[in-house]
Amino acid sequence: MISLENKAFVSLINSEGITVNINDKNYFLPFLRYPWFKYCSVDELMKVSTDGIGIYWGEADIELELEMLNNPDKEANILSLEKWLEHRMKNPSRKYGSIGGSARTNAKLKAARANGRKGGRPKKTFLLQKVH
Repeated sequence: MISLENKAFVSLINSEGITVNINDKNYFLPFLRYPWFKYCSVDELMKVSTDGIGIYWGEADIELELEMLNNPDKEANILSLEKWLEHRMKNPSRKYGSIGGSARTNAKLKAARANGRKGGRPKKTFLLQKVH
């Protein structure tokens, strides 16, 4: 049976770089070539995913194409470290906003239960306009 599920996980982090396993194939990503990873937390590095075309670190806002990893000698359009750091500094609230939105407090629990007693979240309605 063929599995259509794509799997990715970080198998090693050391002072030279990180090793990512994608669909049972290991890729070593040295910090010299991919310097952004040096500025990521271990938690950010561990949250990796793939769709079979690329690998993604959503929290770190890093995307790499598998084609580039399979052919490292090909010239790639790699974002400079300076631009990535600048973007990262401009968007620090993104991380903290997601943390706050996932918080579980008694007040949130109480509000969710009250909303559930009313029938839950209202359904979204879409108005379709006729095109003449």
